[in-house]
Amino acid sequence: MGNIFISHVIADEPLIREIARGLEEAGYNAWFFERDVLPGTSYLIQITQAIESCDALVLLVTLAALSSDQVTKEVVGAFERRIPFVPVLVGVTPPELKESQPEWRHALGGTAMLCCEGEDLSSTVPRVIEGLRALGIEPGETPTSTTVPVASAPGHISERALSSRPSLEGERKQVTVLCASASVPTSREIDPEEAYDLIRPVVDIMAEETHRYEGAVAQFSGDGLTAIFGAPLAHEDDPQRALYAALAIRKRLAEHEKRLEKRGIELTLRIGINTGLIKVDSIGDDLSMAYTPLGDTVNLASQLSASAQPGDIRVSETTLRLAEGYFEFARAEEVEREGRKHPSWRVLGALPARGRMVASISRGLSPFVGRERELEHLARSYQKAREGSGQVVGVVGEAGMGKSRLLLEFRKSLPKGEYTYLEGGCVHYGEAMPYLPILDMLRSYFDIAEGEDEETGGRKLSEKLSVLGDGLDHILPPLRELLSLPVDDESYLSLEPAQRRERAFEAIRILLVAESRRRPLILAVEDLHWMDRTSEDFLSYFIESMPTAPILLLLLHRPDYTPAWTSRTPYSQVRVESLPERRSSELIAAILHEGEVSPDLSDFITAKAAGNPLFIEELTRSLLESGAIVKEGESYALSTEPSEVKVPATVQGIIASRLDRLPGEEKETLQVAAVIGREFSLRLLEEVTGITKPLKSSLMQLQSLELIYEKSLFPEPEFIFKHALTQEVAYESLPLKRRKELHERIGRAIEELYPERLEDLCETLAHHYSRSDNAERAIHYLRLSGDRATRDYANWEAIRLYEEAIRILDARPESEETKRTKLDIYISILDPAFLLGFPEGSIEFLEEAEKLAEELSDDASLVAVYRRFALFHTFRGDVPLGVEYSWRCFDTAEKAGDVEGMAFTAFGICSPLFFAGDVLEVAMIGRRVIEALEEKHLEEELKVGAWTVYSDQCGWCGQALGMMGEFEEAKAVLEKGLEHALEIDDVLGAGYIDNGYCNVASLEGDTDGLVHHASRAIERYEESGVNFLLGTAMLFLGLGRFFLGDYETAREGIEKGSESNREVGVPIMLPFFSWALSLVDLGSGEPGRAKAHAEEALRLAQEHGAKLFETLALMTLGRAEGEEAPSRLREASEQIRRGISMAEEMMAKPFSAMGRLFLGEVFELAGLREEALESLHEAEDMCLEMGVIPDSYWLTRTREALARLEHD
Repeated sequence: MGNIFISHVIADEPLIREIARGLEEAGYNAWFFERDVLPGTSYLIQITQAIESCDALVLLVTLAALSSDQVTKEVVGAFERRIPFVPVLVGVTPPELKESQPEWRHALGGTAMLCCEGEDLSSTVPRVIEGLRALGIEPGETPTSTTVPVASAPGHISERALSSRPSLEGERKQVTVLCASASVPTSREIDPEEAYDLIRPVVDIMAEETHRYEGAVAQFSGDGLTAIFGAPLAHEDDPQRALYAALAIRKRLAEHEKRLEKRGIELTLRIGINTGLIKVDSIGDDLSMAYTPLGDTVNLASQLSASAQPGDIRVSETTLRLAEGYFEFARAEEVEREGRKHPSWRVLGALPARGRMVASISRGLSPFVGRERELEHLARSYQKAREGSGQVVGVVGEAGMGKSRLLLEFRKSLPKGEYTYLEGGCVHYGEAMPYLPILDMLRSYFDIAEGEDEETGGRKLSEKLSVLGDGLDHILPPLRELLSLPVDDESYLSLEPAQRRERAFEAIRILLVAESRRRPLILAVEDLHWMDRTSEDFLSYFIESMPTAPILLLLLHRPDYTPAWTSRTPYSQVRVESLPERRSSELIAAILHEGEVSPDLSDFITAKAAGNPLFIEELTRSLLESGAIVKEGESYALSTEPSEVKVPATVQGIIASRLDRLPGEEKETLQVAAVIGREFSLRLLEEVTGITKPLKSSLMQLQSLELIYEKSLFPEPEFIFKHALTQEVAYESLPLKRRKELHERIGRAIEELYPERLEDLCETLAHHYSRSDNAERAIHYLRLSGDRATRDYANWEAIRLYEEAIRILDARPESEETKRTKLDIYISILDPAFLLGFPEGSIEFLEEAEKLAEELSDDASLVAVYRRFALFHTFRGDVPLGVEYSWRCFDTAEKAGDVEGMAFTAFGICSPLFFAGDVLEVAMIGRRVIEALEEKHLEEELKVGAWTVYSDQCGWCGQALGMMGEFEEAKAVLEKGLEHALEIDDVLGAGYIDNGYCNVASLEGDTDGLVHHASRAIERYEESGVNFLLGTAMLFLGLGRFFLGDYETAREGIEKGSESNREVGVPIMLPFFSWALSLVDLGSGEPGRAKAHAEEALRLAQEHGAKLFETLALMTLGRAEGEEAPSRLREASEQIRRGISMAEEMMAKPFSAMGRLFLGEVFELAGLREEALESLHEAEDMCLEMGVIPDSYWLTRTREALARLEHD
């Protein structure tokens, strides 16, 4: 295809576009200013390069062109390179041309000139094509369609996209969508066809600017287009590119609009931009793209465009968040779509910033942690350079590791005014921009702003050079050309391009070395991995001249870029690696500085971000903004399921861009591996993909790129994604259908490869099948996994797995079979719910199970459900209702001779009976169940999780016997239960038996036993992760401290236990805590406080129907009232006697003895010696009758009171 350069002045752009369109439709490749100039570098250099590479120059000659110095330079440049001309004269005759421009006469010689009277070039363009053919310049293949003004994406993007088409089609992409529309008023004066002709160049401009920033035109409309940034290939900064393109479109069209205004035509432009997800359905050979919007991605962009004011660029909140710091915004009115209001902002302009760090500074930097070693390396290198030994330091690290931040902190550490600092950066779309980072430095050094007029720029250049000394005039011409300033030096202009490049290199070197002689010079170039070839060549040349100059050259790039100068003498490298866990935690804590960070939250973010500071910051802020992090008291915690946390859009852009740069095979391998999980084995990956040899090569390449690591070699090779976020982005990029297919394939592969390990791998199989369309296998493995989690006391996980199985069942057609399966799952889910103290939502599980059991007329299941209803109501404080449900279950099971049903019912019935004060019934039930289980050898078989019913019944029976004063038998039963629990490694069961020991020890007054078993119970509850009885164990430990007279420690322990109890939500135990606190208050001499706690205990006990605690509360209330106001002896003694009466009804001898002790102490305080002695002797006799240990707290306290009275 012929490359044609079109020379013109900007005023003639409409004519030039018509010529370019005609040439391109014929198959030629046309280049003209300003359409094809890439941003960020000298347009003069780009024009020179375009002329050098063209096959012919079409010269548009108008009166304006005749007076243009730039057009003259282009004519001379083409002539010097022997490039043929095709002159097109519009409103100018050949004699006028020769007279006005004698310089052109020699260049054009006898070239045939095409003359056109007016501005209608429709007949002239074919003649231009004929002229080109006559020169032997043939067009390429004519496009089959002319409905699209230009290709839908830039050439290099097209090549990459087409080469990776198989892996890109079907992918889910986060993209930024730009919807632009322009309109002219349609009236009788403007024919519709004329209106179309007016709009078509406008759409061309829109497409050109889209391509300039590497976007793809997804759809053309009559008055505009829809462009997508991020598909088919992603970039790290797609939102910014979309906004830069929008601003460029507005700027270009402003000039076009002025020309239309002269004809009395008003042009209006509106642009809307939004960021979201799409699915790429297919990519055509011409890079046309069929896609499916996911959510409001495209529609909201369109709505923003439609609602914008003329000339406005409107963006959504999502796009705003991603582009903040790069552009200036102003709040606009909300946009309503489908009943929802969406905030929007107007784009006012681009900020003078390039790079993430500059944008981050404008938003506010996070604390800088963990880079002391790297800073020290840079400081040493600067010192060497300062002493005259030039240094080159490569600062290497992945995106987000903090290379730019390290540079910023390094500069801040140096003395101000001691050095000169110049910085340049490379951009994604700058690979074809010669000298881009060098030009950044030159503009900064000479203080020449972008777009500054030539005269001012030239003056600044000359003045700055004069400061450096004489003898530098010879470097002025190349510097002027580099900075797009006019060059008058004919000898320089006559040089060949290669010679001019040599002069430019030399000029820059001389300039920088001269500046370094004034004071040390630090040069920094960021993002070398995107650097243009010319800049790279210059740096190689420049490094050679550095050894004796006080220059520190800092080159920042990613690991996948290998510079040519690494073997040079002054070169050293500093790797910016992942932060260690401790430093990562410090950074998280610094970001969330307004409170403490919970360990779980810190661990979650640290694991996800894998030490990448940017990922840590973006993930933390994203969690805050989305409400996934909440502040509870003084601490921040995660408020959502970890699996629901999405990758922040900024991080997703970085990772997606990197994945899109992978060859198709490597990318597909990574995506399949991502579906397997964060960790994956070679064997499984081979089985799923059906590939062997090429797969190993792909994995080696992915390892070399540090996307994955080899985790182990034995017993089989296993790999792990370096970043969990990389795995998530690779996974999310796959379409849902493809993911489901892969999940099922992985599940089947695991079953085939590891048949002997299916039980161990049931959670993995549940994960994969539940994300496939194989519902049957999903439910099977989810139930197995739920059962296993319950056995391991991973109760929340068990509930999640069971709920997932129910969700899948709910999506299937209802049948008796699905109802039966669902009922079984609901019954299973109630066990972990019980072990968690029946958290919120448990009543719905119970009601749904009851409903299904009734519908299926399944009495056995109904009994199982009622048993759990009994536990639920007891835990919730409705003891009478719990008792009612319990007896209903137990009677039914015993009549049927169902030992298993009887045992499981006993598991639920003892709790409400015990708290209701029916301790004799609890003891009798316990004895019967223990005997039946031993007789049937079912001690180990019947379990709730890993907690055996046998352990449970030994605990209840022992406590009930202790409550009756049968201490020896109680301890024997408890010892038997503890031995059994320890033998089968039933940690929770052992903890519960310890709890029973505590109860018996507190009743007997066994201080040592109480402290020992309370401590063991706490340890075992914490080990099992089941916390609903942890608070009670803390209470017992507090009672032990009370027995020892350590009242302050006792109070702290009981209050801590009460807080733990409230957290898990077991209100039935609340009166017990208030009673215990009243005891401590009495011991520490605070009867008023004791009375308040006892009254609270009494109220709560009566509220929940817990007679056991009501008895204790009455006796302690009387004791406190008797001490606070001895004059109220009658009321105080009456309270205690009521408690004693209730204790005797319950056959609770230790309570009766305690009541008589309290009554004796109250009589003593009132001065009634004889009455006190009588009550205390009764208490002593009861203690001895029960056989309490000699140093029993209660017996000792009773005898001390007797001693006081007898001494008196």
